[in-house]
Amino acid sequence: MKKKQIQVLIIDDEPVVLEESRRKIAVYVEEQGIYTASDSEKVMSILASTPVDLVFIDMQMPDTDGFAIASYIQSALPETRYVFLTGHAELGAKSYEYEPLDFLCKPLDVLRLQKTFERFEKSRGATAPIRRLLMTICTWILPLWLCPSGWVQTRAWCPGKRSLQ
Repeated sequence: MKKKQIQVLIIDDEPVVLEESRRKIAVYVEEQGIYTASDSEKVMSILASTPVDLVFIDMQMPDTDGFAIASYIQSALPETRYVFLTGHAELGAKSYEYEPLDFLCKPLDVLRLQKTFERFEKSRGATAPIRRLLMTICTWILPLWLCPSGWVQTRAWCPGKRSLQ
């Protein structure tokens, strides 16, 4: 299987689990695209400076929880997908209120991760036609409607032009 060239963030407060998760995710993702964080401050720093495609979130951490991070991602980075990680399967029911891409129990299973990455690819593919349409509009159609001053031209008036041509 070809490794994916995506940006992944793994969040876990347990260093041994964090490293093990990083190693297993590296089976599917290029090493240079994997970032790790063990506290909310580092999480926010990475999310602010790096365009992350997929986040693996530990549900229970000393300074925050996975639900708070998921809420932030939903509001600030809606294109970013996330997966909840936990050693507590009973949190699974509540996690689906946040619409995660997946819910995985620790320690991660490499074969189960394959299904997660397949879901990730499908979720990206579902929005691909919409993204292509938006790119077409922004690249070809919208410039035709813009006038020199940068305002959207209406049929009767455009700031910066004295008359319609």
